[in-house]
Amino acid sequence: MSDVSTPTAKPPRSAWVQLVVIAFVVLVADQVTKFLAVKHLTHAFEYSHAETFRQQISAFIHRQHLMADVKPHYDVIRAFWSHRYAENPGAAFSILASASEGFRSMFFMVVSFVAIGLIGVYYSRLAPNQGMLRVALSLVMGGAIGNLLDRAMRRYVIDFIDWHLNDPDWHSRWHWPTFNVADTGISVGVALIALDTLLSWWRSTKTPPVPANAE
Repeated sequence: MSDVSTPTAKPPRSAWVQLVVIAFVVLVADQVTKFLAVKHLTHAFEYSHAETFRQQISAFIHRQHLMADVKPHYDVIRAFWSHRYAENPGAAFSILASASEGFRSMFFMVVSFVAIGLIGVYYSRLAPNQGMLRVALSLVMGGAIGNLLDRAMRRYVIDFIDWHLNDPDWHSRWHWPTFNVADTGISVGVALIALDTLLSWWRSTKTPPVPANAE
């Protein structure tokens, strides 16, 4: 990964604005799409008689555990992309999904807060030329807050994006675990961090070594 700035250096105000804007966009996109998933992929609003937007927002926030109310999945591209409502009480790939709800909820809340704090600390140490890392950390921050908000309200995360290979009916093993927009932000951010690390290593191999006796 590329070098960070010295501890005394501070990112310009525009860098913090970038962090807030990108993280906020990811957070809003995540919550809006989860709202739409509940609206179109479950009967939650119908059973709650939520007709107005305000009533639907209230149902979205307060109605929980909707797996018994799900509608059939919706095929965006039948060969490999469907929308299907799911609830993930664990982490990615349903890690710790079988743990007790109290332990699982507290564990992921603490991990999320620690991760968000570490992202903020690392972001504050980035050099002015580390634009890719700023974008990457902003995406991860927005995704982490989006899923944290779900856990705070419901103790599980709403997933709905289902990628598969010629099998929208879940009959085979060719399915990627169902995910959401927050997961996408985190995944893209991590990929950008990996790319930045790779580019930094590649640039270092192209830099001629400094002689030991050079002043």
